[in-house]
Amino acid sequence: MARKGREFELLIKRLETILFPKNAIINSPDFIFDKITKQKREVDISIRLELGTVSILIILECRDRNIVEDITWIEQLHSKTHALNANMVIAVSNSGFSRNAILKAKHYGIETRTYNELSIEDISEWFAVEEAVINTQNYILRNVEIDLGDIPILELESFSQNIESENFVTEIKNGNKINPKSIFLLAIEEYKIWNTIPVDNTFYTKLITVNLNFPEYRFKIVTDEKEYFIESIKYTADFQIETKNIPISKITSYNNENGSLAHTIEFENAFPDKNSVLQFTKTKDNHLFFSTRNKGNE
Repeated sequence: MARKGREFELLIKRLETILFPKNAIINSPDFIFDKITKQKREVDISIRLELGTVSILIILECRDRNIVEDITWIEQLHSKTHALNANMVIAVSNSGFSRNAILKAKHYGIETRTYNELSIEDISEWFAVEEAVINTQNYILRNVEIDLGDIPILELESFSQNIESENFVTEIKNGNKINPKSIFLLAIEEYKIWNTIPVDNTFYTKLITVNLNFPEYRFKIVTDEKEYFIESIKYTADFQIETKNIPISKITSYNNENGSLAHTIEFENAFPDKNSVLQFTKTKDNHLFFSTRNKGNE
C-alpha cells in the first residue's frame, strides 16, 4: 500500500514532466548526498538538467494535508535541503501557505506553489466542454477453425489447448510458438476490420479467413508426436465500437505566486481499466497535452 501523500507527489511529478524540457531528468523519490552528514537524504521529487555547461538540481517537497502550511514546514525544508547543494527548492501544498510561511520562504529562497481544485466555470473561457466522448473497441471471439489440409478441420471447441494462453502453433521459419489469438489480433489490423464497424454500440459478426499456405511463411501444430501444417485459420467474431459520454470528474490548477503554471482536467472511468484516468493539461503558454495516469501509486 502506498504511503499517504504518495499519489500527490506523483501528480506533481507528472505536471513537472510536462512543464520542463524533455532533457530534464525527474525522479520521485530521489536520494541526494548531504555534504554535512555524508549520507543520502530522501526528497519527494528531484529535477536535474543541463544548461550549457552548468548542471542544475531542483528539489520539490510536497504536502497533501487539509491545513494551511505554516512557517514550521518552511524552516524544516530549509534545514533539510541547504546541505544538498540544490540550486532551487520548491514547496508544494494542496492547502496553501500562511502569510508568514510565504515571507519566510522568500527569505530562504524557497518557491511556494499550490495545487487546488477549480469549477467548470473557472475554465470556461478556454475549455467549453463538459464531457468527453470515448469510443471503445470491443470484440468477442466466437469460434476458431484451423484448416490442416488433409485432415478434418479442427475447431477450437474440440481442440485440447487454450487459445488465450497456450502457444501451440509453431512458426516454421524461426521456431517461435504462438497461439491462434495472436494471429487473430494481427489480422484485425491487417484487414482494417475496425474501419468497417459502424459507431453505434451494435455488435457485428465478421468472418476472417487468414491464409497461411505460403512457402516462406508457414505454421504447424505438433500433437501426439505428429506435425500438421496449417493451411488457413477462420475466425468468427463479434465486433462493437462502444460510445460513452464521460463527464469531467476533476479540474485542478498548479500555481506559483505569479499565477497558474498549468490547469488539468480529468475524466475518470473513460477506459475499461477503471484505474486509468484521462487527462488534458494546459500550460501557462497555452500548450495542451493529452495523457493518462493510474489512480494511486504507479
